[in-house]
Amino acid sequence: MNGSVITPTSGQLVLLPAGATISASSYNGEVFGKYYCHFTSTIGETRLFDLLELSLLIDVEDKPLMGELFRELNESHNGNGMTSLLRAKATLLQLICYCIEKSPKLIINDSGHLDVQRITRVLEYINLHLAQKLSVDELAKLAHFHPRYFITVFKSMTGFSPMQYIAKLRYDRACTLLRTTNLNMNEIADRVGVLPDYFTKFFKHHGGVSPSAYRIDFATAFRETDWQEYRRP
Repeated sequence: MNGSVITPTSGQLVLLPAGATISASSYNGEVFGKYYCHFTSTIGETRLFDLLELSLLIDVEDKPLMGELFRELNESHNGNGMTSLLRAKATLLQLICYCIEKSPKLIINDSGHLDVQRITRVLEYINLHLAQKLSVDELAKLAHFHPRYFITVFKSMTGFSPMQYIAKLRYDRACTLLRTTNLNMNEIADRVGVLPDYFTKFFKHHGGVSPSAYRIDFATAFRETDWQEYRRP
């Protein structure tokens, strides 16, 4: 890889950086099989493995479990069910966590590390206080940043400005409440921090349909999917 020789053994994970030049061969004509997955993992616009430096070879303690995870990843990625992509992403995150937790070498690059910690604290605060009024000045103060610098750092890590991120999170949470509860529109508006009189306009701006239409459409799609599963032999 990139001119260096690495010699993995059966049952090891090999972490290959993006853009690496790779060639492979076996000793004495031995036949080997492999599971592999190409993926991109970012924190905002920062690649995860620019922030973390891990070992290229990682020993797997539970080989049957690892094989099962890769099979689940393949099945979910190629599936066409309502939750297939979510299941694929969940399995991939398990694999990434395993690599990080079991890597003999784990170095957090100092560049931007403090910024990551502070923005992470802000994201947790937003999640816990979404129903309240939030402002850039308040969040910047929480991170101990000047508001202009805070906006720049926040966008580099999340891909959104602070207020865009908050609006997206409010919309996503409203969708969840519409799908999973019988709360009325005013109650949902209160829980996601949107003025009740503005909630329908807010939701339609982000989703293209009214919240009531979204709830009806989801319920209809769920019933149809449930009926198809019931009829499946």
